[in-house]
Amino acid sequence: MSLGSDEAMDDDGAFSDGSESDATSTYSDDDGIVVDPPVIKTERGGSHDSESADFQVLDAEKVTLEMNKIIEDVASVLRLSATICRLLLHHYKWNKESLLERFYESTDMDSFFLDANIISPFKVARRGDEGLADVVDTCVICCNRTILTGLQCSHRFCYPCWDSYLTTKIMEEGRAHVACPQHNCPIIVDDEKTLALVKSENAK
Repeated sequence: MSLGSDEAMDDDGAFSDGSESDATSTYSDDDGIVVDPPVIKTERGGSHDSESADFQVLDAEKVTLEMNKIIEDVASVLRLSATICRLLLHHYKWNKESLLERFYESTDMDSFFLDANIISPFKVARRGDEGLADVVDTCVICCNRTILTGLQCSHRFCYPCWDSYLTTKIMEEGRAHVACPQHNCPIIVDDEKTLALVKSENAK
C-alpha cells in the first residue's frame, strides 16, 4: 500500500504511534499490577511470609482475573466503560487508589483523560458522534477516495488502511496499545473500535 502523506507516518516511514501507550482488545502481560498480600509463592508450590515483600507472584490466568476484577471495581465506582477504565488503569500502572484519587481531585476532566491519551467520555457525550461518523473523502495514507472512519480525535482513514495498520501493530510489533495513525496524535484506539476494524481473527 502506497503512503500518500508524510503526516500519517513516523519519521522512519512506518505508521505513527503518537504514544508509547497503544491499545488492543486483549489484556497484555505487559500491564503489570501490584497485588497484596505479602506472600511469595515458590516454584515448588510452597509459600513463605516476608517482612520485606509486598507482592504475590501470579500466573498469567490469575493476572487476567485480577485485572478484570480491578477493572470492574473501578468501572462500578466511576460509572465508566470497562475499556476506558482499563486504559486509565494502564496509565496509572494498575494502581486503583492512585487513579481514583487523581480522578476525584481533578478540576479539568478533559485534561485528566487526555493525560492518559483518551478523549474524555464526558466530552464525547456532549458532542455526540462528531468524530466517529463515516465520510467519503481521500484517505491520507493510500490516497484513495473512499469511505473513511475514525476516532473521537476526528482523524479518519479508510477501512483497509485501518486494518493494515492495526494488524501490523498487533501481530508484527506486539503492541498492547495502539495510537491513532495520524502523526503526533496520541489518542488510543479503544477495544471496540479495534475489533470492528481488524479482519484477522488472530489479531483480535
